[in-house]
Amino acid sequence: MVMSHSTSATSDLFLERARAYLEYSANGPADLFSVQASLDSGFRRIIPRPLIRSRIKQISGVDPGFDIGADAFPAMIGMALSRNPDPVVPENLLARFAEQAAMCHQRYRYSYFLDTPQFAADTDCTSLSASALYEHGRLSASELGSTARELLSATAPLAAQRDHGADRVDSPDRPGVIMVYWDDDADPAALSRGRKYDAVVCANALYTLSLAQLSGACDEGAEILDATSRYVGAHLNPSAYLSGTRYYPDPNAFLFAVSRLCGRFPTYRQSLGHALSHQITRGTSGAGPRNPLSLALSIITADTMGVPPAQLDEPKRLLMRYQRYDGSWPAAPYYQMGRFAVYFGSPLLTTLFAVRALWSARQADVPGLLLDPTA
Repeated sequence: MVMSHSTSATSDLFLERARAYLEYSANGPADLFSVQASLDSGFRRIIPRPLIRSRIKQISGVDPGFDIGADAFPAMIGMALSRNPDPVVPENLLARFAEQAAMCHQRYRYSYFLDTPQFAADTDCTSLSASALYEHGRLSASELGSTARELLSATAPLAAQRDHGADRVDSPDRPGVIMVYWDDDADPAALSRGRKYDAVVCANALYTLSLAQLSGACDEGAEILDATSRYVGAHLNPSAYLSGTRYYPDPNAFLFAVSRLCGRFPTYRQSLGHALSHQITRGTSGAGPRNPLSLALSIITADTMGVPPAQLDEPKRLLMRYQRYDGSWPAAPYYQMGRFAVYFGSPLLTTLFAVRALWSARQADVPGLLLDPTA
């Protein structure tokens, strides 16, 4: 995808500033790598992490059962969004991302928190970390295959309700569809999370499973991939995706996750691409960008699915206007807690998506462009 010359040239300046912010982040304090939390979707008031548990108890009367500690989710997303090598995201920042993800590694699973054993490992963090580490050359094909088999075990039994509602978004139990948490006792210190489903998580799991197939590391679980794919496809209906998912409130987060899957694997572009492109073309008002992060997600999705570059010039100009003086973009909600209205995001997370949204094929063909202003 190529932007018009004027928009592309302008975006170079914004990407230069973003790179400076990312370089600062690479050498900055570890706290920069964890997300911020807010009780409102506009992210007007940030809650310090040590106070989140007490605020939830105060507002809902329910104790979530764990403290909100430092996490590695932006690191996992950062690796998944970056190229290898990447022309904007510094190599030392990617190295720190990989180190943080490795700190969440538990056998063939990855957890969200760096230091909260009460919170179980989940398939979303596992999928994002394993696929990104593999694509950045930091995980072997054998390890990817073992992780894929671990993901395949995170399902309700296929025999329980074979062909009975597995692809329905409102079904209480979805046999064969990959769950958010494993329904086993592998994490004895962790609280039981129950059987939870999320279409974004399923799309990310399909990405990792398909990558393992492509590498030849794992060719198992055809029925599980089919059931999970049908569940994701069912969620592409506007009556479903416009409401977001359990853990991802912005509908553009779901469309982005599906576009990532379609952009990497022709099989999913064939099975899900038409429905995804239809939702992009419809431009349903309820799915419109709500903030700079949502705008970046929509641009990436449209670009991946082949929307003409000229149609993306104005959204990209709008995204550039959101950039702050230090080169970052402001925090906005990317995901939320399942039971409680607590939203998570960070300037680093928004900036990583904004950089991906502004990057163009023309620039990708000139690796030194951002480093040499005379190029």
